[in-house]
Amino acid sequence: MKSFFIKKTGLLVLLLIACTSCNDVLEEYNPSGLTAETVYTTPEGFETLVNAAYTYQRWWYGKEEGYNIAETGTDIWTSGSGEVYRDLTQYLNLQGSNAALTSEWREFYAAINLCNGGIARIDKAGLSATLRPIREGELRFLRAFYYWHIVETWGAFISPLRKRMVSFRPPTEHPLRRFITRFLKT
Repeated sequence: MKSFFIKKTGLLVLLLIACTSCNDVLEEYNPSGLTAETVYTTPEGFETLVNAAYTYQRWWYGKEEGYNIAETGTDIWTSGSGEVYRDLTQYLNLQGSNAALTSEWREFYAAINLCNGGIARIDKAGLSATLRPIREGELRFLRAFYYWHIVETWGAFISPLRKRMVSFRPPTEHPLRRFITRFLKT
């Protein structure tokens, strides 16, 4: 009886501690004051956005995941000892949840989102009349370049033309037709 009372009292005390909280609302403070709206509306800040759009190429050309997706499983690649992605090189239980595939997919869409954000903000960037079309052309090319890699690797895809959260619904249109009509004509 005494142990039951102690357990019941201990449970009640733990429940009361767990249920109490402070009434204050968390107030965030950004000490630098830097946001996308403040940085990318200056010419110097917009240059950092364009430079950042180029850095996503390293996920395909500079990492093991990229060349494993592009080259392994073909006649130009032979598996050796210590192969990290055997499922890619030998098509063993190849799933969409493969780490190499999911990381490349995520990084390509992050790059596309960055390019879309730059294209949307270029009017307010304060660039000179001679530099603006160059930077816009770079961003549009990089976006098409990343789309091209997605089409070559996965086929049909969701193609956002504005900065947004990306949806991963299955596509319904032929990938090459979509690529040509939406990106080479814009």
